Amino acid sequence: MNISEVKQIILSKIGHILITGLVCAVIAAGYKYCFTPLDGYKGDFQYTRLIQIVNGKESSDSRFEFNYPGLINTDSCYVEFLKSAEGTVGLSKINSSWENLNQQAKVKWFRKYVRFGNFHDNVYELVFTLQPNSIKDISYLNKNISKLMDLFVKNGTQFIKKVKPDAEIKSVSEAVLLPEKTVNDKKAIALKYSVFGFIAGGFLSMAIFIGISLFKKIQD
Repeated sequence: MNISEVKQIILSKIGHILITGLVCAVIAAGYKYCFTPLDGYKGDFQYTRLIQIVNGKESSDSRFEFNYPGLINTDSCYVEFLKSAEGTVGLSKINSSWENLNQQAKVKWFRKYVRFGNFHDNVYELVFTLQPNSIKDISYLNKNISKLMDLFVKNGTQFIKKVKPDAEIKSVSEAVLLPEKTVNDKKAIALKYSVFGFIAGGFLSMAIFIGISLFKKIQD
C-alpha cells in the first residue's frame, strides 16, 4: 500500500474520522470538566522540626556515632507511635485509605513520608512531606500536624531511653510550609482535553480504516 492509496482511504472515510474525533473530544472534555476539582494546589505540604538529642553520651570516634534516626525509624518504634497517634489524631482524615490498611502498611505509609537531616552533634531535622492530592483534609492536617509530631518525638524519646536511659529529645523549632491553593479553570482544562481527544480519536479511526483496507488487500 502506497501513500496515494492511504490518502484515498482517508479522504473516503473523512466523515467517519471527523465524527469519531468529535465524539472522543466530547467524551474527553466532559470527563475532565466533571471530574476536575474546582480547587487545586501547587507545591507540597511540608512540616519540619529541628530536634536535638541531649545527654546522649557519644563515642569520641565519629565512626561509632549512635544512629538515633535509625532507631526511631525501626518498625517497633513506629508501631508504638501509631498506637498512641491513632487514639489522639484522626489519621483517617489525613489518609482516606487509613482504615483499610493493615499494621504493616500503616508503618510503611508513614515511614515513606518522614526523613531526617543530620547536622551532627546530635542535631537533626525531622521532615514530614505529603503531596496535596494524597491528603484527604489539608486543613485538618495543618491544625493537627504539630500534635502528631509531638507524639512522634515523645515516642522516639521513650524508645531511645530503652538503650540510652539518659538521652532526651529536645525540640528546637518547627515550621509548616503549606501548598499554594489555586482555582482550576475547568472550561480551559476541558477545552485542552477536547483537542487531545479529537486528535487521538481521529488518528485512531484513521489507523483502523487503513488497517481494515490493508487486511482486505492481503486477503485478496
